[in-house]
Amino acid sequence: MAKPTTAVDPNYTFTPEELATAFQRYRTELITMPMFAMNMAAQHMGVRTGIRYKEHLHEMKGNFQMGNYDKYKLGNGNVQIVQRTLETFFGNCIEPIDPNSIVHSLWGSDITKGDALKNVPFVKRVCAYIMAQLGENMFNEMWTAKHDPTNTTETAKWFNGFLAIEDEEIENGAMSAEEGNLHILPEAFTAENAEDLIKDFYWGVAGSWTGADKKLRKQPLKLFMNDTVKHYYEESYQHNHGALPYNQRYEKARLEGTTVEFVGLPNVPMDYLCLTPKNNILTLWNQRTADETFLVEKSLNSHYDLDFIANMFYGEQYESINKEMLCVARLAESDDDQEGGDDGDETITVKGDVTVSFAKAVDDATMGTEYAGQVAITDPAGKNVTYSSSDETVATVNESTGAVTLVGAGTTLITASFAGDTTHNAAQGSYALTVAAAAAQPGQ
Repeated sequence: MAKPTTAVDPNYTFTPEELATAFQRYRTELITMPMFAMNMAAQHMGVRTGIRYKEHLHEMKGNFQMGNYDKYKLGNGNVQIVQRTLETFFGNCIEPIDPNSIVHSLWGSDITKGDALKNVPFVKRVCAYIMAQLGENMFNEMWTAKHDPTNTTETAKWFNGFLAIEDEEIENGAMSAEEGNLHILPEAFTAENAEDLIKDFYWGVAGSWTGADKKLRKQPLKLFMNDTVKHYYEESYQHNHGALPYNQRYEKARLEGTTVEFVGLPNVPMDYLCLTPKNNILTLWNQRTADETFLVEKSLNSHYDLDFIANMFYGEQYESINKEMLCVARLAESDDDQEGGDDGDETITVKGDVTVSFAKAVDDATMGTEYAGQVAITDPAGKNVTYSSSDETVATVNESTGAVTLVGAGTTLITASFAGDTTHNAAQGSYALTVAAAAAQPGQ
């Protein structure tokens, strides 16, 4: 009896064995796909590989002063050795796959027109699609994840995101206004106050906050914020300063008067700022040992399905939380870390989730031909999204409409980001666009 195959088109058939073989053959490439899906944030962060469970770092702190000579002097520089732990969490994913559903998700109605597939094995594209979806969920939880070993089904409970790391340091007293690495925002960001609040966070407020440490300010810095807060800053700047001939669009890439780079991301919480050098805010991976496996096997539960099996390590950490390396701002009303705070009942607003998707997760186009791009689909419908392209040497995209302009041959990730609102959490979705070079004309 012939072995079963999954067939959508005579040119694109694959067996469970072929999928499993593809995962092994392309393991080195596929293992980086979650990184690729997280690139919107990861390009602004340090990356450490080879971290399997825990690795310890040590930092020396102290206040050393040179004073006038005194032979009886015995200094007290309060020398401390502070240990930081880089920790990755081992997680797995086991999900049934309906091969035909994946094929149609990837190619939609154009499955028989996939000229761009001729140079890439089809099963490799299926594997890459699966891995990219894992990365999308990891991106969405980078700040808000909180490790809960009793929960084995949600990415949000797999590792500790940056907020959970900060919460522990705040509880231990290692992050506070007194330590100089935590600022309490007096009010929520709006289009009217964003410029003043961000500048006050960086430079300080007379009598209440000294600002980011001078040694921190001397370094090349990233200022992480929600992309809506970045938009508020631009609107606030326009309101405060009026029209300027050289800045008609008010797109601010840096904090005025500094070299601090704005990093506006949809997965960063509202009313929150994180100022740090790129090499201090880390994503942690293993990617070196055999216990990270990515397999596709015949399903144990259905003759028609496959099982996708993935095991991997991932974590996040600040290499240092010293005020010379990190400063964070949070909204007063949302923090439990303030002295004298109200220990009474809290009102907690539970927000709903939004999904952002496209009709096709992979699309292709050819230079010299018309290509309009895809419009994002949101559920609930009607949510406003902002579009971006991961490689503008391949294609650019109108941030409001999603219209694509082809630039050169290659592959880029077109992402639609929902910033979140008072009722729903931030989310994003992407599709991979492969642009082929223009076909040679006869006689050339």
